[in-house]
Amino acid sequence: MNARLKFDTVSCEPHALVTRAQVQLSSGSTHRTGVATGLTATVTPLQIVAEATIDAVQGFIQRADIILDSVAEVSAGQRPLIVVTMGLRDTRGKVMLAGTAVLNGDPYASVAKAVLHGLNRRIASLQ
Repeated sequence: MNARLKFDTVSCEPHALVTRAQVQLSSGSTHRTGVATGLTATVTPLQIVAEATIDAVQGFIQRADIILDSVAEVSAGQRPLIVVTMGLRDTRGKVMLAGTAVLNGDPYASVAKAVLHGLNRRIASLQ
């Protein structure tokens, strides 16, 4: 299996009470869909998309737990970026990871890509 995961699609539906996100990832011909929901009053849509992306990643790996730490929009010079930090716990212990993506119009896709940026280096050793 190709070790790097590829972002395919994202959808996020913020409603008055609950926000729901769905993210599809692929590796070669294998696809996994992650889903996450959260109370709209307590979590941002970007956090829900990050959780859905992590849920999809967990479909590809067996020996690790990934916990979302934070999602933020920051600026580097004139460019807006998405930064995601996560905790990864496997048989060797826990490590904090960070991923970034340039915010190019679709913040939800940028969040999913930032999660993958932070995790893809580790995926091969976790499959």
